[in-house]
Amino acid sequence: TSPDSAAVCSGNALNILLTSDSLASYSWVAIDNPQTTGESTTAVTGSVINNTITNSTSAPLIVQYTVTPTGTISGCPGVSQNVYVTVNNNLRLTTSLTQSNCSGTALNIPLVSNTPGTAFTWVAANNGNTTGESLTTQNSDLINDLITNSTTVNQNINYTVIMTGGICRDTQSIIVTIFPLPKITNSGNINACNGVTLNIPITSSLPASITWVAADNPNVNGESLSPQNSSVLTNTLTLVPGTLTPQVIRYSIVPTSTTNGCQGDTQQVSVTISPIPSMTSGITTTICSGDSVKFHFAASVPSLFSWIATDNPNVTGESTTRKTDSVITDALVNNTSVPQTVTYRVTPTSLIGGCQGTVQFITVTVNPTPQLAFTGNTTLCSGGSLNILLTANNN
Repeated sequence: TSPDSAAVCSGNALNILLTSDSLASYSWVAIDNPQTTGESTTAVTGSVINNTITNSTSAPLIVQYTVTPTGTISGCPGVSQNVYVTVNNNLRLTTSLTQSNCSGTALNIPLVSNTPGTAFTWVAANNGNTTGESLTTQNSDLINDLITNSTTVNQNINYTVIMTGGICRDTQSIIVTIFPLPKITNSGNINACNGVTLNIPITSSLPASITWVAADNPNVNGESLSPQNSSVLTNTLTLVPGTLTPQVIRYSIVPTSTTNGCQGDTQQVSVTISPIPSMTSGITTTICSGDSVKFHFAASVPSLFSWIATDNPNVTGESTTRKTDSVITDALVNNTSVPQTVTYRVTPTSLIGGCQGTVQFITVTVNPTPQLAFTGNTTLCSGGSLNILLTANNN
């Protein structure tokens, strides 16, 4: 009276209780199935078929048992009965059990098993160095977490996948390696002067190839407007003539890991190009001996000025140590009777960018103070006319 069929999952023990319509003992034996192991192919006496059968294929297999009852009282053998046991194959993932992905990019791991119709649930083990992995059970045939690796080394995420098909349930693990992204470590702002040739090494948190490109600034010449593959930023930047205000060139830099091909985030380097000042004030002036020069400097852009005089031994009062005023205030004394010159060397430096302009030389002519050359006394009779010639010691 036992059922003539049963089903079991590969690797699990059978538990088929044998019964009849009267007291009986039982003998049972299996027909060998070459694709399974564990079935008893020699007769076994017992009231339970308890073989543990392994199905090594990817499809269900049948193992046939022949059961013969023998009456306990009469000792007469009964009619043999066949019992057909379906041994379901183990559920196994055909998806690769090792995967890799770049940080910040969604996983796209479809779950496929060796048995059509398999249902999947999955969950990740927590990794303290990553974020984004699903720590609660998901019912899906696609692992699509977006995981961020916040370190500079590879991080592994262990996913437990549970497969259910019919009466069978199996578990496997998928290990996903999350690669870190390279990051530019010297991004920021750079100040430079007009005409500079940039030579900026670009460094990364990981070994990486570097691509960079500039955004166009119509007031600047020399920036690279097509992507450059180089770890050194080397443009020569010049302001368009007539540009008197600082201009910004913005470079977009992308690192790509040479180890795993992961592309890092685009980062910015801003280069501010400041104009170089040129002097716009005159280059000569003339004063009288003893007067203050009072020469005011002017430049093409707001600037600071430093200046110094070349010593003239015939003049006193010139500053032969460097000054930083915007006006020459020296009071110059010509100690001779002929004009003397004092030469000043003036250097402008822009207030924005600190760019040093071309030196300008200013010549100050110091005229001598005229002195009467007449000396002595004269005598004149009453009613006579004076005729005294007055002369000076210089012209």
